[in-house]
Amino acid sequence: LVVVFLAVFFLVAFFLVAFFLVAFFLVAFFL
Repeated sequence: LVVVFLAVFFLVAFFLVAFFLVAFFLVAFFL
């Protein structure tokens, strides 16, 4: 159960970081 929780946590964290990186590059590109 703890392993599943950690896997989901890292998956969500990875997608959040990827989303903010993409948003940052899009803003830097358009500005």
